Amino acid sequence: MSSPSNPNFAKDVRKYTRIPVNLTAQLVFSDRTVACKVINFSLTGAKVELPEPVGPEFTGEVTLRIEEQTDYVGNVIWRLNNRMGIAFLEVARDITAITAAALKPRLHLI
Repeated sequence: MSSPSNPNFAKDVRKYTRIPVNLTAQLVFSDRTVACKVINFSLTGAKVELPEPVGPEFTGEVTLRIEEQTDYVGNVIWRLNNRMGIAFLEVARDITAITAAALKPRLHLI
């Protein structure tokens, strides 16, 4: 178990709270566009999940396009298996698309 006395303890020093979401999105790189799912989102970044493990080709600047209406430009800052973290280049000023998409009712057929 991690604790402050443990040297492996990683303190969360994020400035803004991450909000858990489950949104369909696209990652737009200079040479490709990839479908993804946004796992969580804050004003300064997002965690996304891709259908397959990500390799070193997924680096550098990327645009996170959510619900085909709002773009957030950032840099890939970590990759692990099929997930990656994106740090936005600017603080997200308009999160309307995120909150609207996250709160949009989903049709569930029984």
